[in-house]
Amino acid sequence: SPASLLHLSSSFPEIRLQDNAYTATNHYSIIEGNGGSGVLTLSADDSNAAANSAMVFKVDATEKMRIASNGKVSGRLVLHTL
Repeated sequence: SPASLLHLSSSFPEIRLQDNAYTATNHYSIIEGNGGSGVLTLSADDSNAAANSAMVFKVDATEKMRIASNGKVSGRLVLHTL
């Protein structure tokens, strides 16, 4: 039985989110587990079909951080030492 409401079981589990608003291109992003290595990969525009893709993180409906396609991170970052 599943361990949670959504449970994917595979040697390379993957969730693909595809934007079909633009039928001429193939825009999609992926969340994947990397076969036994313990790596979680989040891919924005994995097909490289859109220009200037970004990963955006929101809290309470407000953007708090953005990773742009050039690798730059923007937003309000507060670093704490544990």
